Amino acid sequence: NTYLGETTVVVGTLRIAGGDSRLPIGTKLVVGNTASATPARFDLNGRNQTVGGLYSLNSTMVIDVTNSGALATLTVNLPTGTDTYGGVITGAVSLTKTGAGVLALTTAGGNNSNTHTGTTLVSGGRLHLNKSAGQNAIPGQLDISTGGLVSFGASNQIADTASVNVSGVGSVFQGTGFNAGQLANLQETITNLTVTGGTFQTGA
Repeated sequence: NTYLGETTVVVGTLRIAGGDSRLPIGTKLVVGNTASATPARFDLNGRNQTVGGLYSLNSTMVIDVTNSGALATLTVNLPTGTDTYGGVITGAVSLTKTGAGVLALTTAGGNNSNTHTGTTLVSGGRLHLNKSAGQNAIPGQLDISTGGLVSFGASNQIADTASVNVSGVGSVFQGTGFNAGQLANLQETITNLTVTGGTFQTGA
């Protein structure tokens, strides 16, 4: 497929099949609707997919990016601007953030913690973690590399059992005390932090 517009899952399930990146890799994936008709789901179905952005519509309905097959990767290559996704990410999904833009993971309506079982990788731009405090935006391993940046908008965004790995020139894990002037005195618990490159920023 080579269309240039957005791909919107209004209601029901959109499931890809037959190979990787069945959607155009530059399309923005939009999940949800303004009428609160529920649910709206995108299913990787065991296939890897790159999209040019990810955001949700509505705050009162079930919104889900999931995978009913073997472990697969959703790559969000957002070149500019900010996309806000308020749904959940579930199933055997690895999430990769590339591109210079900002992807914000938030909470909308009854959509709570992300529970995807794969690694979350940030290798470009910013991944902003802003779910309601205590709801995990990152349920497992978080890798930040090649100039990626992770910031916080609320406390307790990463599972307590998670490991965070920071590597590569320009990579930044902003911690919860510094956070680029956004919010101070946030709290986060993780099992392990490994920094072999880049920066872990903390503040008073």
